[in-house]
Amino acid sequence: MWVQRVIEPTGWEPLGISVDWAGIEGELGVPLPTDYKELYEAFGGGVFSDSVSFLGATRASRSNS
Repeated sequence: MWVQRVIEPTGWEPLGISVDWAGIEGELGVPLPTDYKELYEAFGGGVFSDSVSFLGATRASRSNS
């Protein structure tokens, strides 16, 4: 998993965010890439290197588990 290769040099602890991806993908009408979902679950939303914006889910979209 390439997301692990991002985590290792940064020293970040994965956040382990739980998201209802089926619900989000249902709203969007398209599947999201697996690596996008893995990256969000590990880091959450934010900006990487002042150049890549990564949008996060609202609380309503997150899983309750």
